Amino acid sequence: MRILLVIFLTVVVECSLGTGLQNIRINTLSRNKREQDCGPGKYSIEERCCVNCAAGEFVEHYCNEENGKSTCKPCVEGKEYMAQPSGYTECIRCTTCDAGHGQTESSPCTVTQNTKCKCQENFFCNKTQHMSCTKCLPCTKCEHGDAEACTQEKDTICKDNRSHIAIAVVGCIIGVIIILTCVYLWKDRIVMICRNKPRQQERRKFTSKEDSELKSVGYGPVNGTSESNMNANAVTNTMQLCPPRLEGKISHTLLSLLSFI
Repeated sequence: MRILLVIFLTVVVECSLGTGLQNIRINTLSRNKREQDCGPGKYSIEERCCVNCAAGEFVEHYCNEENGKSTCKPCVEGKEYMAQPSGYTECIRCTTCDAGHGQTESSPCTVTQNTKCKCQENFFCNKTQHMSCTKCLPCTKCEHGDAEACTQEKDTICKDNRSHIAIAVVGCIIGVIIILTCVYLWKDRIVMICRNKPRQQERRKFTSKEDSELKSVGYGPVNGTSESNMNANAVTNTMQLCPPRLEGKISHTLLSLLSFI
């Protein structure tokens, strides 16, 4: 008898537990279904739907009937906000801009909008959320100058030091080319003058011969210039243009200059 009684009680308990678990599942599904059925503009609480409070307000007391209005209370201006209609029981605290990390306030906090921050001068925004900068970093200081200045949205872009080196190299190459060109042109000009020296001497001899012939027929030097003075001037000019062994010295000097360059 005792064994049969124990078996009977066990069966009864298991059936009761099964029924209880089944009821819990049914109630949970019903509540989830009711929450889904509340629709937009409402929230679910204690198996009933209530109308949301407006933006800038929070729920002070829930509604007492299905689809009823909640008792709402406004957020504290400058300290709290609620950006959209909701069923929250408290407002969200306003953000404070961190001046110690380069932030400054761009727009104050209202009951419907959080504080908006921006970066101070010489800082740029590294992270933005909801049109407000949440992280500012100091602008980079460039050693060789700025290619693009630092702004609120991006850091400084520095000039590449290699560009300065490239400009210096190009300038040196152009300077060497100009020097070599000048040396080449002056060398040809001076050598040409020196090579014309024999022609100038022949021309001077021919002029002296003509002067002698003119003198024999009664014509003297032009404008009272004596023959000796004319010859002396010609010799002096020739010596000034091309002194002795000048061509060899010029060639030697130019070769030394080119070797140095």
